Amino acid sequence: MIGDSTYRVDRTIVSPDGKLTFVVWSHNCDIGMSFENYPWHTHPGLWPHIYGGGTDATVEGVIAELVTGVLVIAIGSADGVIKDVWITSDMQREIENCPSDERVEFRLWDGTRLTPRLDY
Repeated sequence: MIGDSTYRVDRTIVSPDGKLTFVVWSHNCDIGMSFENYPWHTHPGLWPHIYGGGTDATVEGVIAELVTGVLVIAIGSADGVIKDVWITSDMQREIENCPSDERVEFRLWDGTRLTPRLDY
């Protein structure tokens, strides 16, 4: 997606441990946010109820909460290879929906690993 020449990378933020890069990109009149080299992405229009509705305010709000450890990052892998990286608000749901041949782990932007408390 972002490798396509019609996409423009507007901003990149690298995690302190160097393992993740969060990218803000644009394509035509659309703005997107994603982790570099992984398929998950989101758009500011999906977050207006949290950050007030404006595109710039939403992008800045997501980035601020990501880099300060408010937002949780999920990392999905299979056979030891990372397949996707995304922001989640429900670690338990991610575990419940994880295919049996895959694994999901959680971390914060600074690299802190999270262990969800499962409510069974």
